[in-house]
Amino acid sequence: NRRMLEKRAATTLTYGATGTYKTHNVGLFAKYMYERTGKPIRLISADAGGWEPIQELIEEGIIKAIHVGETPDLLGILVQLCRGYWPNEASKLVRDGLDEVSGYAVEGVTSIAQLLMSHLAQKGQKINEDVVGMFSEAGVQFGANPRSHYGFVPQQIYGMLTDLGTLPVQRVLLTAHEGKGQDDFSRQLV
Repeated sequence: NRRMLEKRAATTLTYGATGTYKTHNVGLFAKYMYERTGKPIRLISADAGGWEPIQELIEEGIIKAIHVGETPDLLGILVQLCRGYWPNEASKLVRDGLDEVSGYAVEGVTSIAQLLMSHLAQKGQKINEDVVGMFSEAGVQFGANPRSHYGFVPQQIYGMLTDLGTLPVQRVLLTAHEGKGQDDFSRQLV
C-alpha cells in the first residue's frame, strides 16, 4: 500500500568501530532535527561508551535519553520503547508525547543484540532449546546461548527496527559497531 510507505520515517544506519564518532553523530542529528522542527529526539541507548559527547544536549532537553541495561523485563521494555512508549514522571512506560519529538536514535544496535543474548542466557530462557551449561554464582545465573537464540535475537531486532520506522516521527538514526569476518564459501573478508 503506497500510503503506508509514505508514513515510514526516513531511517539511516551509521556504523563503525569504537571511537569513530557515532555518538557525536547522534548529537549532530539531534541538533539538526531540533533546529528544523523545534522538537527534541528520543535516544534509546545500550552503548557502554557513555554520553559524554552529547551530555550537554541531554541537559538542554534536545535529546531525551534512556539507557537500557540488564533487567528481568529487558526484551519487553525494548519492544515497547521501539513502539513509542517512553517513561513518564513515575517511570512507567506510556505511549504518549510522540507529537512532541521529531525523531528517534538508537545507539548501539549491536550492543542491544549482545545485551539480549546475555539476557536470554542469564534468564535460562528456553526458545526451542535449553540454555547450555546453566549455573549460578553469588546469586547470578550464567549459561551459554543455544543455537535458537542466534535466530531469535536477530528476529526481535528486526521487529524493533521495523516498529521504529513506523512511528509518527520524521527520522530515525541507528548506530552499530562494525564487525569483520570471513565468508565461509568464498573465504573473502566481509
